[in-house]
Amino acid sequence: MSEDKQRPVKVYRQGKVKLSRWEKINNNGHKNVSFSIDKYYKEDNGGDWKSTKVFFKDDLRNLRACLERAEIEAVKVDIPQTESVQVENRPANEEDVPF
Repeated sequence: MSEDKQRPVKVYRQGKVKLSRWEKINNNGHKNVSFSIDKYYKEDNGGDWKSTKVFFKDDLRNLRACLERAEIEAVKVDIPQTESVQVENRPANEEDVPF
């Protein structure tokens, strides 16, 4: 018997960067949303396609585009249209960093 493989609910692609949005309902009925990011490249000499989680400086523009699109859509999906959202705009400091 084959098991159904879970698929992302949304995929964002820009260049060789792919960001996937995953959703899962936990035991309390709460929707957990997570994201995974990969970059795809072809091996030298026309080889197979591979994926990596390593990004170079030249990938940052495509990575940023995927992240921005995912964030915009996540806010639209997760916040009812009747609510107003206050975004705190302050510079990050060392206390904000968890590591």
